[in-house]
This record gives sequence, C-alpha cells and structure tokens, in this order.
Amino acid sequence: MFFKELDRCVAVITGAGSGIGRAVAMTLAKEGVDLALADMNPKGLEETNELLKPSGVKVSLHTLNVSDREAMFAFADVVVAEHGQVNLLFNNAGITIIKSLEEHTDEDWERIVGVNYLAVIYGCKAFIPHLKKQPRGHIINTSSMAGFAGMPDQASYCSTKAAVQSLSESLWAELYHDNIGVTSIHPGMIKTNVVQASVAGAINKNKAEASARLVARFGMDVDEAAGAIIKAVKKNKMRQRIGVDSVLFDILKRLMPVWFHKPFTRI
Repeated sequence: MFFKELDRCVAVITGAGSGIGRAVAMTLAKEGVDLALADMNPKGLEETNELLKPSGVKVSLHTLNVSDREAMFAFADVVVAEHGQVNLLFNNAGITIIKSLEEHTDEDWERIVGVNYLAVIYGCKAFIPHLKKQPRGHIINTSSMAGFAGMPDQASYCSTKAAVQSLSESLWAELYHDNIGVTSIHPGMIKTNVVQASVAGAINKNKAEASARLVARFGMDVDEAAGAIIKAVKKNKMRQRIGVDSVLFDILKRLMPVWFHKPFTRI
C-alpha cells in the first residue's frame, strides 16, 4: 500500500486556502500530483492557485462548506468528473475556539463539530467508494497534539481532534484489505493563521493573544510540517506526530496521565 511515487496521482485537499492545506498542495505539486482544492474562502483558494501555476499540475478550485453533507458528496462527484480519479484525500479543514466550556455557545459547538469532525466523516464516506476503484489510495485526517489530552479553554477543539484520531484508527483497520491507507496527523505548534484567527472570537483576548504569540515564536514552519506529512503518507504510517512538542505531549501524557494535567490548573 506504499506510495513510493506520487506522480500521476490526484489529491483532494480541504482547507487548502491557507496554512497546512496550502503547504501540502505546494509540496504535492512538486511531485507532479494533480490537485482538487477546497476551502470556504474563495480568495484564499485563488491565492493558493496563483502559487501553484508554475508547477504545471492540473488544479481545480472548489468553494465549499465541508460541514455540509450534501455539498461534500456533490464535491466528490465533481472531482471525479474533472480529474477522472482520486488517490489521496486530505481531510484538513479545521478551526479552533478558545473559550471555557461555560462560554461556548451551542452555535460554537455545532460549528466546530461540523468542521473538525463531521466534515471528516463526510469526506471519508464520499470519497472511499472512489478510492476503492484505484489500485491503492490513502486518507489523511488532520487531528492535533491537542487530540492527545484535554486542555483548558479548548474543550471543543481537543474533543473533536481526539475523535478524528479514533475515527482514523478504526478506518485504518477497516480499509486495510482494500489497499487504502489511513493516517492521522498530529501537528504541534505550526505557524499558520488558525490560532490567530481564533483571537477575534475569543472571550479572553489576553489568553488567545498569548497563544498566538507562543505559536509565532516556537511554532514549526508550515512547509516543514507539510514535508513530514507527505513522508508519513509514503511510509503508510497510521499516525504521524508533527513537531517535537507533539512528540513530548504524547509521551508525557502516556507516562503521567494524571500529573500531566496539573500544570494546566495554574495557567
């Protein structure tokens, strides 16, 4: 099931208008992969497309609300009609909300569950039948190091990202004999606009801005993260931790599952 070479493949990437999605698209284009790119932000998609033009690969752009089930299934049909096949599916779109559980509104929960979790389910269900038609395929679901442990003021983000990890592990076993690999990606702090975007909707601006400064100072470059993700696909890894902080987060949680959370009470 290994993808030693990716040229002549077609990859679908959600959340491709910025951040990790854009960086993954740029990395894949260098390997000759044709791309179907989706995002809610058409301007971001156009910016990604402009960056991809020198590569010469075929690119289709799709303005899409990934939490809309019908739209996701229609998206799958459009991609196959335009590209003829799908080999790689990157369920990458995601958002974060920095609020306490009490401060989360019902609308906050519906939005983050829709984008971070239901969209992954819809993407998998919509594209798996098409992936099965190819000699081999791969699904890459973006979780987070936050999926390893619950953190204060990020209950919605941590719980949805933990759900993505569990879903991916189930799919890994279910699709093994269909020659479809499944990888859950667990980025640590990555220099993208996701945390910065959360500042606008945060109740506690100081906490949100402190998180954004921390990522800006210590976060991994997004292009380096994209390279690690593609390597994980080629090696058919079930999961891939991205960044030293993600690795340490995982190890410490496993070694000291209760003590690990005590410092959070003083943050």
